[in-house]
Amino acid sequence: MVSTQLVPYQRVEVFGTTAGSRSRSRSMRPGYPCRIFKDTGKDLKGGSIETIAVEPATVHLAAEAFSKAIRKEMAWPFPITDAVQQMRIIDAVYKSGESGKWEAV
Repeated sequence: MVSTQLVPYQRVEVFGTTAGSRSRSRSMRPGYPCRIFKDTGKDLKGGSIETIAVEPATVHLAAEAFSKAIRKEMAWPFPITDAVQQMRIIDAVYKSGESGKWEAV
């Protein structure tokens, strides 16, 4: 099962060497803004957190374009080579996790 509305919100957390970010979205539908929290970690009490609100309309538009493409109402705007390259990147991320090193893509 895949659902964008099964739980009250969705969350993604990303950690880097000098900063981190987390995003929280109540819904992937237009009209429900997604908040992104950028944190440099300079203030341990959270004073360095920057909050950015964005509309998740791009996800909605991508889903709509995909639906039209499979119904042959429009051509898919991205070549299959984009998907192949994304899979290479995902494979390199997993390989990097196992080796503990940077991996070539």
